Amino acid sequence: MLQAVPLYLSEIAPAHARGSLNVMFQMATTIGIWVAQWINYGTQNVHPHGWRISVGLAFVPAIILFLGSIIIPDTPNSLVARGYVEKARVTLERVRGTPDVEAEFADIVEANDNSKTVNKWAIFQKKYRPVLVSLSSALLSLSFCVCPVYYTHSFVFTSCNIGSYCDMLMYQKCHGAVR
Repeated sequence: MLQAVPLYLSEIAPAHARGSLNVMFQMATTIGIWVAQWINYGTQNVHPHGWRISVGLAFVPAIILFLGSIIIPDTPNSLVARGYVEKARVTLERVRGTPDVEAEFADIVEANDNSKTVNKWAIFQKKYRPVLVSLSSALLSLSFCVCPVYYTHSFVFTSCNIGSYCDMLMYQKCHGAVR
């Protein structure tokens, strides 16, 4: 879901608002993680069901996202790519709030036609190697570097008898707020 929302926002938003909408999404995600950490901190001593409260509260934004994903329209780009050209025009008019979408719609159709002629394996050519290396390093760093350590260091430190679990969680929350 975290990868699909920025893509959807980029396709559906007007050009002048794409960047700010994606920044707002990232900010909302970060605030959501911070709130979830504080909920976990607050429910850690509720025995024996504290974890159930924490997981149950995590369902609230998940249900909101699920219900929202049912009612949002397909993007005009997606509809054109699947051959629903007229439905794409109607969707674009509805999203923009005006029937004057001819120039933008022509760009979408042209971009879709151009995408059919692109060699999808071109990224593996030598001239694109820096792009491939940077994408690979980004994926590897997200998978194996900071994130797993950041979210599990409180368990590791307390299992080594370095501080109490409560102290480590408090440090993690304060660090998350500053970060």
